[in-house]
Amino acid sequence: IPCLHLPHKRPEIREIFRQYPAEELTGGPMPLFRAIMEYAWENRDLCQMFFGPNVDQALVRELTLILEEKCRQDWPVLYPGAALIHKDYFPVYVVGGCMGILQRWVSSGMKEAPQEMARSLRPSSSSSWPQSMQQQMTS
Repeated sequence: IPCLHLPHKRPEIREIFRQYPAEELTGGPMPLFRAIMEYAWENRDLCQMFFGPNVDQALVRELTLILEEKCRQDWPVLYPGAALIHKDYFPVYVVGGCMGILQRWVSSGMKEAPQEMARSLRPSSSSSWPQSMQQQMTS
């Protein structure tokens, strides 16, 4: 069984990020989350392969790094008062949670609407969440 290679999808993912610069997400990253979930919905066959057993792990790592970089760049703009002590680890935490939710959604047959799944990511888009995370990490 061949590994999944999706080099042609990377530009589309980066384009989604370009459409939602942090400076325009004044109400938080929910529009970006919704766009990602809608993209996954529209490309569900590829997502099922992406999260399947024969995926190219280098591709998974590359896409994870793309997501982490977006988080690292946007978080200070979205939440300027949240001076995260562990700023190198925080994007890993956020992206890991988002990827986990996306993987569960895909593996369970994507029964929920993309908008509902985007709302499930709401805790990571709450303006008080970065501060509470920092408090937990420093206690």
